[in-house]
Amino acid sequence: MSGEAGNRSIGRGEAEKRELEAAGWKPRGGGAKTIWRNPADGRWYAHYHALQMQRKVSDDPEGPR
Repeated sequence: MSGEAGNRSIGRGEAEKRELEAAGWKPRGGGAKTIWRNPADGRWYAHYHALQMQRKVSDDPEGPR
């Protein structure tokens, strides 16, 4: 990975972290091994899955069903 691509990836990761934290998700661990606690159900999810779940909720104006 080039330096520039790596910097974009780090920046994206920080933005994703802020997005999850702003929605109430709590992190455990760090780096690629971070897992996230869902504020709605208390379960732990891998970063990618937590982000997908949060974005699905954010995109649905009616909220979870």
